[in-house]
Amino acid sequence: FMQSRYPNLPRRRAFFVAQPRGMSTTDDLLVYTFWGEHVRQDLRHELTHALLHSVLKDVPLWLDEGLAEFFEVPPGAQGINRQHLLTMKREGLAPNLARLEQLTQVDQMTPAEYRESWAWVHFMLRGKPELRTVLLGYLQQLRKSASGGSLQPLLKAEAPDLEEDLLRYLSTL
Repeated sequence: FMQSRYPNLPRRRAFFVAQPRGMSTTDDLLVYTFWGEHVRQDLRHELTHALLHSVLKDVPLWLDEGLAEFFEVPPGAQGINRQHLLTMKREGLAPNLARLEQLTQVDQMTPAEYRESWAWVHFMLRGKPELRTVLLGYLQQLRKSASGGSLQPLLKAEAPDLEEDLLRYLSTL
């Protein structure tokens, strides 16, 4: 069904799709998933996308995916994706938020970008309280305007050594 209805989507277990609703100015927000071992994780991930897109005018791709990766883990995990941490420990991480902010299409994102997006979101939500405040303010701005601009300068104003701070934070998890 998915391939026939949405032929341009990559092969995945679950999807969030915003589908135009006729003459209406709003979209139908749809979540598709396969029933199986990962259904809860997939639903948490895709429903995060649906929730964000239902209340925000636009969400930068990296932030959309980072938040979905953060909330896809079971609630008791505190947003910690152990698989992401293990892979980053094994393969390393060279954080580059400016590069992530340039991504606009899902097919541009590799597993490494999903991991890095998760890391930034976790750092903002669970790391320095000032960064959480910046993120929440940015999300509020996105409720009013389709363009929130770059988040990186706002974060750097609170944490000038942002990338190094992220790496230090991840080493504590």
